[in-house]
Amino acid sequence: MSHAATNWLSSLDPELMTHGEFRAMFYLCDCHNPAMGCFPSQKYLQRRTGLSGSGLNKALRSLEDKGLIARALAWSDRTGSRECTRYTLGFELPPEGVDQNGNEGANPTALSGVGGYSSEKRSNGPKVEGATPPSGVVLAKPVNEPVNEPCGDAATISGDLVSRFLDAYPRAGSAARVEERLGALVASGVAFADILAGAVRYAAEQEGNAARFIKLPCNWLDAKGWEVAAPVKRARRSDDEVRATLAANVKEERGYLLHSVPAWRFRDLIDRGMVTAEECQRAGVRL
Repeated sequence: MSHAATNWLSSLDPELMTHGEFRAMFYLCDCHNPAMGCFPSQKYLQRRTGLSGSGLNKALRSLEDKGLIARALAWSDRTGSRECTRYTLGFELPPEGVDQNGNEGANPTALSGVGGYSSEKRSNGPKVEGATPPSGVVLAKPVNEPVNEPCGDAATISGDLVSRFLDAYPRAGSAARVEERLGALVASGVAFADILAGAVRYAAEQEGNAARFIKLPCNWLDAKGWEVAAPVKRARRSDDEVRATLAANVKEERGYLLHSVPAWRFRDLIDRGMVTAEECQRAGVRL
């Protein structure tokens, strides 16, 4: 979440939004990047907010009606296909009647193109009613449900997030490859915070381990290492606890548990008066 989005969200009157609208707004702000913009997929927003498709669309439509966000369709310059809807947050919107370049009398429903996206409507792309001329991206008003939006690509991951991951991960790796993997994972709906927490946990598990025994970052990401729970380490029992357990097994004649125990253990128990030689014999122990 960018500082600008955080400060803006905290300044809003809580009465402006319902609970569902606030959850949608929170994750939109969480996905906001000052350099790249904000374009989470519909699937990601549903998973993070816990809202149904209709509930999410209702919340987004209401936020847009209240002037807190604007939604825009975009097409890829490379493929001409639809990309994720781009969300413009309220603090980024120009005053009514002024475009983002400060020109008065502009169409308030048109937004300037974003790097990597074309504001021009492709002939082979979906036709949107009320489309603006090629000078602006078409706002999606309203978003018809169900909306099956395509996932974003690696461009949604900023260099800052890649650096944060590599700083936390216990072994160095290719920043370019990590950026590609992280972009694909985030676009598929995986929360970056979950990946980062997993990397921190993995680093703690591998502390003191030689680098050659630690997975490369991309291999760890491909294996979904953030989902792997750390093995539970059993606390080492004290010598007194070991002797007590061994003596109980002898007295109860659990010979099947005593075959691999060295003979000096039983002699130690006898010397301490915890068992007798006769009890050891009955349990099948060879002294």
